[in-house]
Amino acid sequence: MIKLFILDDHTLFAQSLASLLLQERQDFDIQFFDKSAGVMAAIQTHNPAIILLDINLQEEINGIQFCKTILNKYPNKLIIALSMFHEKRHILGMKKAGAKGYLIKNTSKEKILLAIDTVLEGKNYFNEVDFVLTNDDFKSETIDLNPREKKILECLMIGQTSKAIAQQLNVSIKTIEFYRSSLLIKFNAKNVVELINKAKDYLG
Repeated sequence: MIKLFILDDHTLFAQSLASLLLQERQDFDIQFFDKSAGVMAAIQTHNPAIILLDINLQEEINGIQFCKTILNKYPNKLIIALSMFHEKRHILGMKKAGAKGYLIKNTSKEKILLAIDTVLEGKNYFNEVDFVLTNDDFKSETIDLNPREKKILECLMIGQTSKAIAQQLNVSIKTIEFYRSSLLIKFNAKNVVELINKAKDYLG
């Protein structure tokens, strides 16, 4: 059996993905998590062959940082990123963190299975996202924020909570948490305090 971990805080997505994979492959043994807590201990106990890791975890640590955490302790673990993001910064971040593959969440089941088999064979799978990268991308990176991200960043910098920002922008708290996680990834920040410090120069 091939033991597979799925770490994604969207439980329905993780369950659907697990169900989809199990329909296609009887040799998979799948365990999924909605938080990073407990995953490190589970890796030691169950020794998964591969880990599908969501980049946009709705917690203090994001997927890129958690990928580094896993590989610092278990350098031989095989990790494939799962993401809704198709931006260079996220792809490069996971590559640099040591992930062996990168999948967009709306990809086909055939490509998911191909990615898993490719990584298990000791190869990398960035087929779907390589076309957005250039040779200079590892040398110089810029931070591109859309208007909503800029507004939320400005609110965070003046000390507003996610609840207050959500009320101001008339959106859900979960939406604000999603954007906050995206900002942490884009600025390679571990928490909001570090994000604010790094963003000062960006906003001038």
